[in-house]
Amino acid sequence: MAKKFKIGDVVQLNSGSPIMTVEKYLKVMGNGTTEMEETTQVECFYFEKNVKRKVTFEQDMLKLIDSKS
Repeated sequence: MAKKFKIGDVVQLNSGSPIMTVEKYLKVMGNGTTEMEETTQVECFYFEKNVKRKVTFEQDMLKLIDSKS
């Protein structure tokens, strides 16, 4: 699985959304093992009226935002 983002990257849904920050890739138990395997599910957060919101998306639903603009 190739990761598209790094922790701390600024992203947005391809269809538009609030600006979010990548917090982590989710992990699941591997089939028949006790090892955790990373998925392509990305947990992001954003702030709405000073409240931290967390959301999870498939990485292909997100695009990197140029945080230098």
